Amino acid sequence: MFDHVKFGVSDFAASKAFFLKALEPLGVAVVSEGPPTYGIELSSDGKASLCLFQTEERPAHLHLAFPAENRQQVEAFHRAALEAGGKDHVWREARQQG
Repeated sequence: MFDHVKFGVSDFAASKAFFLKALEPLGVAVVSEGPPTYGIELSSDGKASLCLFQTEERPAHLHLAFPAENRQQVEAFHRAALEAGGKDHVWREARQQG
C-alpha cells in the first residue's frame, strides 16, 4: 500500500539503532543514507521503505507516499484528497520541479 513512510525523530542515532535492531529479523536493512537531516531509508524488499530523519520540529513532520502507475493517478489522488478535506502543503513546488 505504501511506497514509503518518512518521519522525523529527535535522536537520530538512537532511532536508527533501534529500528535496525528491531527490524533485522524481518530482513530490513539500510538501502540509502545521508546526513542526519536527510536521514536513512530502510527496506526489506526495495519496494516499500521506512525513512527516518533528524528534526527538532514538534510534532515531527510525517510524510506518507503511495505508489501510482502514472501521472494521471497522482493528479486524481491529489484532487480527491483535497476534496476530502486534505491540505496542499507542497504540491505546487513538486509540480514545478517535475
